[in-house]
Amino acid sequence: MLLIGLTGGFLTGKSSLAKFLKRKGLKVLDVDRLYDNLLKKSHLKKKLIKIFGENILNKTKISKKGLLKKILINPALLKELERLTHPLIIEEMQNVIKGLKKKAEVLIVEVPLLYEKGLEEFFDKVVVVSSTKRAQFQRAKSLGYSDRETNFFIKNQLPLKIKEKKADWVINNSGSLKDLKERANLLAKEISKVQKLN
Repeated sequence: MLLIGLTGGFLTGKSSLAKFLKRKGLKVLDVDRLYDNLLKKSHLKKKLIKIFGENILNKTKISKKGLLKKILINPALLKELERLTHPLIIEEMQNVIKGLKKKAEVLIVEVPLLYEKGLEEFFDKVVVVSSTKRAQFQRAKSLGYSDRETNFFIKNQLPLKIKEKKADWVINNSGSLKDLKERANLLAKEISKVQKLN
């Protein structure tokens, strides 16, 4: 199986590219979804409430927005969150990949912090979705993020220029969704070529 990591920066369009690749018949695993499922587990929930307090809850669920508010007040809490969640996410990701090995010839794994967490060694190839900072801020605003929140996310990730240098493929997503769709189609062809060589 050809294993491809898909990453980028904050709101550069990773999920949009993943969606287009899925439509081309490629199998996609979204690590953010694994994270969401993890936050529902009671043992982790208890630990997070102990560290972050009860007001990270939205009814009975852990609120990502609630976690972010706490981290913006005390950035040291980000390390705590990562210490508790990242080993579990990586373990779950590896289990899912293992389960799909015989079912898919190509698997694209969308991992927001792929380079930050040194996960590139897991993958045969890496795709980076890049865009201008202006486009990132515009998308963030339309999704209800404040400039402070957007800055926090961007500053806590490796600069896009570094990710671009490390990647096997770079997809620029500073334009329209139509442009991205065209680039996704070209990328799907490239992936198919590489897969045939494997």
